[in-house]
Amino acid sequence: NATRARGYVAAAANANYALFGGGGVRGNYSTTPHDDVDAYSTTLTHTIATTLTENGQYAAASVGEYVIFNSIGVAYNENLTQVLTEETQVSGGYYAGAASVTGYALFASGSSFSSSSSINIVDVYDTTLTKSLADNLFTPRAYLASASTEDFAVFAGGMLRSGGPYSAAVEYYTNLLVHEAAHDLSKAGYLICGGAINDIILFGGGTDSSRYANVDDFRAS
Repeated sequence: NATRARGYVAAAANANYALFGGGGVRGNYSTTPHDDVDAYSTTLTHTIATTLTENGQYAAASVGEYVIFNSIGVAYNENLTQVLTEETQVSGGYYAGAASVTGYALFASGSSFSSSSSINIVDVYDTTLTKSLADNLFTPRAYLASASTEDFAVFAGGMLRSGGPYSAAVEYYTNLLVHEAAHDLSKAGYLICGGAINDIILFGGGTDSSRYANVDDFRAS
């Protein structure tokens, strides 16, 4: 089992480990954040990695040998050595989307810890953990769904501000960081899940004021 029961955990993997970090335990009105990082090897051996530098709910993505947790600029290499790098542009990046393409990890949008409004900044890390900014999202939002292939990082849906309204927008970045819009999801919402099979990206489920079972597919071309 993981170190402790918690939700809102960020997860990503490098060649040697799948890492689960941060998250929180929800009470009646708030979520108590944590800094735990649990790692599982290719043989499913469980290791407790060095804790994050701050408690919180983050997004995670991988690039090269590293798994990066956004906002605080914490990365782990294939030996679980913690490396500190430049923090993401916005203080927070709460409920950001995270995805990877060949050569880059992207952290898109989210909400600032100091504001309930959504942001549209996209932070990018390369294989040396050098940070830069990609083109801003066309639609600022938090709670984005994300999925990726080797060549495309795709961000979909989300919440425009705390409590709604919701977005059906879909945007993608190529492995050259070219930014484009795709066709909208069939239904606006957040808490959508994304996944990929070869060059097909799928977004499914989600909610606005009610839950739904829609599944939208996007094919790389």
